[in-house]
Amino acid sequence: KLIPCSGNPQTIFDLLEMVGRGAYGAVWKALDHRTGSHVALKLIPCSGNPQTIFDLLEMVGRGAYGAVWKALDHRTGSHVALKLIPCSG
Repeated sequence: KLIPCSGNPQTIFDLLEMVGRGAYGAVWKALDHRTGSHVALKLIPCSGNPQTIFDLLEMVGRGAYGAVWKALDHRTGSHVALKLIPCSG
């Protein structure tokens, strides 16, 4: 079940342990303080311009933290779902 997230993710989740690493970032086991549940979070570095890696093809949804796009990954030639979240700092 997806629960909309509002507020600062750093106060909502405690990162417990890294469980994997992929092309886009690390996946962490985390504790969601809102529900007391363990969740998986993928942390993607906020560096570079995603439009040099991806072609955004169509917006397929919108959530509390940003829009979800169908995109073409130029590195692999695959279509992916990409959530664009504004980064600060």
